[in-house]
Amino acid sequence: MIDSERVAGMDSHCSTFSIAAGNGAVNPVFTATYAGFVNGETAAVLGGTLVFARAPGEGVGSCLITPSGLATGNYAIAFNTGMLTITAPAPLMLPLTRIGTTNS
Repeated sequence: MIDSERVAGMDSHCSTFSIAAGNGAVNPVFTATYAGFVNGETAAVLGGTLVFARAPGEGVGSCLITPSGLATGNYAIAFNTGMLTITAPAPLMLPLTRIGTTNS
């Protein structure tokens, strides 16, 4: 049963960290932070499974990371997005070697 006095005006936030990854790399592990709990409560009062979605694509640039999947009857949860920045790989530098020439 939900205690309406506890629910009134109580918000909880789930925020995703903004991170960077190299082009072609596997997605990094996304994480979140929580804020806004009262009376000593923690994220343990949330039900469901925290999942993250991001826009498809592997091009260099930025895309949103959107958390979802958590719920509780005692809090209004605001899911805040984060940003995944995909960076270009460093250029490959190879030494040049002369072949078949002589110094005379």
